Amino acid sequence: MTADSQAWALSSEKRASEKLASEKRAFEKRAMVYHWLSGLFAQELSDEQFNFYQAGKADEWLSGLAQIGLEREVKQVKAAIAQWLPQGIDAMDLRADFAGLFLLDGKVAAPPYASVYLDKDGQMFGEMESQMRYFLSQNQLQLQADFKEPADHLSVYLALLSTWTNNCLDNNNLGKTANEQLDFIQQALLSWLPQFVKRCQSIAADSNFRYSVASSCRTHHTVCEYAPCIEKFLAQL
Repeated sequence: MTADSQAWALSSEKRASEKLASEKRAFEKRAMVYHWLSGLFAQELSDEQFNFYQAGKADEWLSGLAQIGLEREVKQVKAAIAQWLPQGIDAMDLRADFAGLFLLDGKVAAPPYASVYLDKDGQMFGEMESQMRYFLSQNQLQLQADFKEPADHLSVYLALLSTWTNNCLDNNNLGKTANEQLDFIQQALLSWLPQFVKRCQSIAADSNFRYSVASSCRTHHTVCEYAPCIEKFLAQL
């Protein structure tokens, strides 16, 4: 091997290594976004979390989300938070909003369950719940013991994506994994997420915080759907 060819080979290896490192950083960011969204849909904000947001301690995180295509939704979230103090909204009010949005009867609320939107009868614990529970078992995953919700709860899909994304960081074929996740997002989430967000929008609440977060969830996955190629999507993150 000549000196020139050796230098070219080393340069090529360096570029490949840098590309892989960049992809892994992108995957780490995606996992963090999925984890954040999952937590917000899984349960109400605690007093500590409420104070954290109200004190502006989440601003850096929200600004990071704005940089990956969620500018409008981040503005909505920040605007909702900014109204908490002037309007006298506290953590208890947000817990009431959470219950009104997600925990009441499906005729007046926006249940975060795929079965409600995709099954013919629109009831909980439908075919989608069974499919999700089977998918989890096939991948050696299970719901946490203290999580008493159906398996097709939105937070479960998001937690799955977070775990899946973190678990593949040791895999050097991230493009294949990303495409598999893209298929999952299109088929398992985007098939009902827009209907869920629309239902959230139609329900009156003291604060727009939850609706804004729901919009962020939909937009984040729509970015995944319409990215012309996986490398461009990874670059956006």
